Amino acid sequence: SGLTWSKVYPCNNYTIAIDTNGNLYTWGDATNYRTGQNTESGDGHAVKIGTGFTSACASFASTGYAIKSNGTLWTWGMNNNYGTAQGVNTGYCKVPTQIGTDTDWVQVVAPYDYSFIALKTNGKIYACGRNASYSLLNGGLSLTTLTQISTDTDWKFLNVGSNNGAGVAAIKTNNDVYVWGSSPSYQNANNSTATIGTPTKNTYLTNSIGIAKAYDFGFALISFAGTIASGQTICYNGNPAAFTSVADASGGVTGYTYQWQYS
Repeated sequence: SGLTWSKVYPCNNYTIAIDTNGNLYTWGDATNYRTGQNTESGDGHAVKIGTGFTSACASFASTGYAIKSNGTLWTWGMNNNYGTAQGVNTGYCKVPTQIGTDTDWVQVVAPYDYSFIALKTNGKIYACGRNASYSLLNGGLSLTTLTQISTDTDWKFLNVGSNNGAGVAAIKTNNDVYVWGSSPSYQNANNSTATIGTPTKNTYLTNSIGIAKAYDFGFALISFAGTIASGQTICYNGNPAAFTSVADASGGVTGYTYQWQYS
C-alpha cells in the first residue's frame, strides 16, 4: 500500500511494475522463478526485487527483462532457449541478473517465449533466445548469445504484439515504421499474412511517433500525428510534456482530420 506506479507490465498470470522511485516489483504466479523473487511460491502482493529501474518487459512464459537508469540490462526467470543471455539453456536466474556489462541500453521488448530484443543509445538492436517466426531476424535461427540483428544504426523505438505473437514493429529516427515476424491476420499492417524475415518498411504509414500493443498477436501504430512544432518533444518510454502548439495539426493521409491532444 502507498505505492505510486510509474509503469505496469501485465503478462501471463504475473505482473512486473516500476514505481515512481524506480523500484522494481513483481507479483503473481512465480513458476520457474519468473517473478525474480528467488522462490516459486506465488505472492499476491507486490514484492520489491530491485532498485534504480526505468523500464521492463515480461515474456509470455517465464522470463522478465528490465533496464536500469545507469543503462544496464537485467533478466530473471527460466534459461530455456538461452533466453536470459547467460550462456546456458537450463536452470534459472532466480533473481534479477545482469546481462553483460554494457551501460547504453535504452529499451527491451520480448516478442515470444524465452527471447528479447534490446535497443542501444547508438541506434543498434540486439537479440537473444528463441527465434519464433523470424521475430529475432537472423535467418530464423535462434540465438544463443546476445547478437546484433541489424546492421542499421538508426532504430529509436521497438514494440511487439501481446499474447506471444512473435510480431515486431520498430520506428527509425526518420519516423518510418518497419515490421518483421509473424503476421497471420495482417497484424503487421503490411497488406500480407506472410511471415516477414527482414525489417520491411511499412509503406502505408508515415510520420509515426509510437507503437502500442494490441491484443492477440498484433499492435497498433500511433501514426499520422501531424507536424511537431518547434520546441515540442515526443518522449519514448517516458512521461510526455503537454503539447503547447495552438496551430492546427497537419499531415496524415486519406480523409482523416487531426487535432492536438495531451493528457
